Amino acid sequence: MNRFKTILLLFSLITTNTALALYKPDGSSISQSLLGPPSALTNPVEIRKLAENAYVWGLPLEFTYRFNRYNELVSAPTNELAYVPNVAMWNNASTNAGSASTLYINGGLDLSGNNALVYTIPKMDGIFTISQIIDAFTNVVSDPGTRTIDTSIQHSFLVVGPDSEYAKKTRATINGYDFEVISVDTNHAEVLGRVLAQTLLPPESKGSVNDALNTYAHNITLNTLSEFQANGNRPVPPTAYLYPPSDDEAKEAVKWQDTPADAIEFFEQMGESVNINKLPNRSTGFSGLPIRDLPKYMVAQAHALTKYYPPSSGQARKLSQFAPIGLTSSGFKIPSNWKEKQISAFYRGFNDGVTKVADLIKNPPNAETNYWKYLNDNFGLYANNRSGYQYRAIGVVAGGFPNIPIDGFYAKQDLYKDGSPLDGNKTYSITFMPSSLTPGLPANSILPPLSKDGSGNALGYWSLSIYQRGLGVAACPCISQTSQLNKHYTNNVGNVTANPVTNTIQAEAPYPGAYIDVSTGILFGDNAADYGLQANKTYYVASKPVHSIINGKDNYLFTISDKWIQDLSQGDPSTMDVGTPIQNTGVKGDLIDIKAGSKPLKFSIIQPVVQLGSEEIKSKQLAQNADGSYTIWIAPRLPKGAAPSNWIPTPSTEYLQSIYGTSKVLNTTIQPIMRIYAAQPGNQPPSILPCKGTACTPHMSKATGYASYLFPLIQEVPQ
Repeated sequence: MNRFKTILLLFSLITTNTALALYKPDGSSISQSLLGPPSALTNPVEIRKLAENAYVWGLPLEFTYRFNRYNELVSAPTNELAYVPNVAMWNNASTNAGSASTLYINGGLDLSGNNALVYTIPKMDGIFTISQIIDAFTNVVSDPGTRTIDTSIQHSFLVVGPDSEYAKKTRATINGYDFEVISVDTNHAEVLGRVLAQTLLPPESKGSVNDALNTYAHNITLNTLSEFQANGNRPVPPTAYLYPPSDDEAKEAVKWQDTPADAIEFFEQMGESVNINKLPNRSTGFSGLPIRDLPKYMVAQAHALTKYYPPSSGQARKLSQFAPIGLTSSGFKIPSNWKEKQISAFYRGFNDGVTKVADLIKNPPNAETNYWKYLNDNFGLYANNRSGYQYRAIGVVAGGFPNIPIDGFYAKQDLYKDGSPLDGNKTYSITFMPSSLTPGLPANSILPPLSKDGSGNALGYWSLSIYQRGLGVAACPCISQTSQLNKHYTNNVGNVTANPVTNTIQAEAPYPGAYIDVSTGILFGDNAADYGLQANKTYYVASKPVHSIINGKDNYLFTISDKWIQDLSQGDPSTMDVGTPIQNTGVKGDLIDIKAGSKPLKFSIIQPVVQLGSEEIKSKQLAQNADGSYTIWIAPRLPKGAAPSNWIPTPSTEYLQSIYGTSKVLNTTIQPIMRIYAAQPGNQPPSILPCKGTACTPHMSKATGYASYLFPLIQEVPQ
């Protein structure tokens, strides 16, 4: 009898465990550790809709959580800054859809408990800068920089979270030092600093990348309060500007590089983000402070009228709506009583959310905006309602951390005026006219209007960048390797010693601080053939350069290859496109066999042309047309009669096949993006920002966002 009872008990346990087993739509099992309390909601239709809404609402939380996990491994530890030594290029991880006119300084912030950090912006000598402090929901909480503070002096800000004893103070005197306070409404946040670097200037010039990095960007610092105080209330320079990942860290980081395609994995990450970020409410931080008393470097919430409230407050009720699908303030668990129908509905809802955000970001042709898509009053700050949640989800997919428009405005174009995708195989032009040739409002196709200081000088800058649309990868839009095809701005020269025995190059840095790494594109001088090389051909650093000091100068030892083969995104399943080369990835091509030459050999580091704009006009590098206008060419090769200074290269089928062969159909669509940093205020027409005053509202339409300025039309040019 005892044996019979034992058999019955074992049978009962086996069948019970079988009943509890849940499976994903792909047939893989769901771990028991992911199962939570049963849910009263079992209606598949309602589950599907809640999952869709939860995806849209929580996408920013998943992104900030994943972004910080990734950067902890490849950029810098939490509460330390990563100083990218170059502007955004095809072969670095500067930032998603990065501006190639800007040096980025970024760091993940943990402000839990009473933790306090000190963020220092040095005296900038007129160099444009802006910093975003971004909460876990991607709202811009603060934006200290050229527009909001006096950058002729140094500022050290006390950055605190919602539980800090200083969270409700706009200024705090600690041990005799008076801090300006940045109060963040979530426990975890992001700092993203930008310093203007005139990419295409010679390295020795003021304002060049080399100058901006070493003189200004490296002096933006993040310290703990105790470090700052122990140093006599002065910023403490970092122990390192770069934190190269180990092989193990790089492998681990792959998991966090892209948005999970699996619904449960996505909601796990989102749930963890909810768990570590207590939802702010209307008593958090500076809540209730009159807007007139809010420091200028703090950003008022969306649609603020008279009082300040944290931009991410007021979401507890929304979060509570998702409890029936397992998402609560404690994280995410799959309801244990769900079966195949409920799990399937949950996955369909997740996919609905992905599709919904993708559909929202699509750009239908609109002649009123010259076919540019810009939402000039809806990014960087998001109302806590359905519309606001959709806009912030769009912001994540479009690049991650949008500025508020008055700090940094973005406009993109995916489609030509006939509705066809913009194609890197074709030749396009865009012409900016003098304002005298386009009178009246809206001001159509003139140089983008910028905010000015008291002396009439532009505070910020504008640029046109060319990306590839990110088919199948959220890390795009991606900068194309073809940006190296325009070598007009490559002007730094160093000496090279070639060693045929070891097949290596010993390169003397062409200027102090020159940055050379694996995949860096280089050129060799006119006598390259003596060494078995070709002059003016692009080669790539194929091995990690070994640094040494020879005769007081930086030298680097490395091998070279004939190409760099980037990883490809998974592509767009609705088309035949295999995908897009992914920024900052890949492997070397064939190593080059070097010969022993007799004459001295020179080399240059290629300066890719990703963008052109106001800084190239300011430095008189951009060629001007006879009527005073400027034409920028967007094309796979230099158009006939075009000045090379005005050409941005694009990815063509011919170019991609030279790397990946002819068996793959690769994506050649392109995405132009216009940027304006420190745009002219909307009440001072012409302006890209919404015009609120009577001076220009009658001239504007809803389609243009009530702007009184329009970007030029992109024109296809037969070649």
